[in-house]
Parts: sequence; C-alpha cells; structure tokens
Amino acid sequence: MKKILFALIVQISLGLYFSSQAQAYSCGQTFPVMSGDSSAGLCQCASSGNQAAFMSYITSGTPGVPSVAQYCCGFNVNGSCKANSDPLVYTCGEKNSNASVPTGATCNCDGGGWEGYYEGWFWNRAVCCGFVKDNQCLSADPEEQASGVAVCGQSYPAGSKSCICGGGGGENGMENGDTCCGWVINGKCSSTDVAISDTEVTGETLNSLNPLAIGGSSLDLSTPGKIISRALGSFVFPIAGIILFVILVLGGFQMLTGAASSKGLEEGKQKITSAILGFIILFAAYWIAQLLELIFGIGILS
Repeated sequence: MKKILFALIVQISLGLYFSSQAQAYSCGQTFPVMSGDSSAGLCQCASSGNQAAFMSYITSGTPGVPSVAQYCCGFNVNGSCKANSDPLVYTCGEKNSNASVPTGATCNCDGGGWEGYYEGWFWNRAVCCGFVKDNQCLSADPEEQASGVAVCGQSYPAGSKSCICGGGGGENGMENGDTCCGWVINGKCSSTDVAISDTEVTGETLNSLNPLAIGGSSLDLSTPGKIISRALGSFVFPIAGIILFVILVLGGFQMLTGAASSKGLEEGKQKITSAILGFIILFAAYWIAQLLELIFGIGILS
C-alpha cells in the first residue's frame, strides 16, 4: 500500500512539474514548480514587481519525493495570488473565498461582474470577478468562448474568433493587437458607426448648401430676414419712392384740374395723403424692426 501511495505521489509531483514547464502563466495565476528550480521563466506577468512570488510548499511527506513549490505570477497579497497589488482590486477570473463581495472591492472585468458559486470538496461559497460556469471562475464569457464568434462591439485577440457583424462593421484591427468586431472609434470598439460619419451642422454648412446664398459675392439670401432686407434696400423702397412721386404728381394734377369742383379737389388731397402715409408706414415698419433687433438681440432682418 505504501509503495502504491509513494508511486502515486511521485507521479502527481512529476506531472505537476512537467505541466508547469510546458506552459506560461499570466498575472493572477498560481503554478507549481519543483523546489530549487527557477520559476521566473514561467511567469508572463506584465505588471512590475512581485513576479513569480513564492507562496507555499506542497510536500508529499514521503522521503525521497521532492516538494513542489507554489508560486504566484503577479502579487502575493495576504496569501492569495492576485494580478493587482491592491487587495481590493480584482481582475477578470480572480476569486475571493468569501461568500460575499468584500467591502469596497472593485471588479475590473469587461462584460463580467461579481458572481457567487461553490467550490472545493465541501462546497464552500465564494465569489468570482468575471464569469462562472461549471463551478469554475472564468475570465471570459463561456458562451462566447464556446461559440467562437463575436458580435458587434466585441473585441478579441486576433484570429481567435469570427466576426458576424453586419452593416459594414467587420473585423478591424486595434492598437493593442486585438481585433474589433464592429467599428473602432477613438481607440475603442463600438457596435455602431455613430460619431464616425456624423457631421456637425453649422450655419456655415447650411449656407454652403443653400442655393440662395451666392458664394463669393455680397448677395446673401440664405434667411428670410436677409431676403426682406435685400428686398427693402434694393426694390421696395425705390419702388415705393417712385410710386409716391407718381401719386403726388397725379394728386397735384387732379387738384389743379378739379379746382372748380370740390369733389375733384378732395380726391386729389386723399391721393396725396394716402401716398405719404403709406410711405411713412413702410419706413416706420423697417425702423421698428431694426429697433427690436437692437433691444432684444433677435434676428429679424439679418
């Protein structure tokens, strides 16, 4: 029995050893290494400091069987392996052995959050920062990982998925080496092209499209106020002056020819009076509009 147990322990220890040598570990992962061997080459942790920090020994208790050291690729925080030196900052795939989220703790996981689950032989409750499937804490959505496809607005390592985004939003490379399924806007992966082709509408833009605004000249008919101002300055007042002059002449002539008749004299006076009042009203209306623009700051004729 002892021989069988000894052989089993040796096999497990060697299996852990060789498996640890066959892969590289990322931040926040623990890995076993035979005691006395170098662990630095196995940790691919981008963060500085505490890389490949020693955590504990797994001993067999049997003479002749080497102990296996547990190392943390990242930071050994209070006996737990973490990707961040702050004990309250968790990244995708990190778990806490408590049944509830620690007070003040934050979960920095895109698309994932705090999820409760059971772990261990005695089904102890724990919380996971990320995604949970089959009682395992994961750093990515298991459904997306299983499907192998990405939808609009998702970024993923280049070549790991197929993009099924329609409407012109296909696969686009990102600065960090990932691929965006959708549109890249200001370095971020987006599910729509809003803010890419949108043009800010300004008065200058409208004037450039307005056929009444004649570019390169002083003539501008882009607004009703400018049309009225142009009409008053170029047509209405000159025409009104001509009409006033004609009516004054006709009224005076009628008064001269009808001097012997009170009716003809009265009609001549009425024509002259009406012409003068009409011209005064036209001028007063233009002056009042300019006055309102000055007082209230509104655009009526400009």
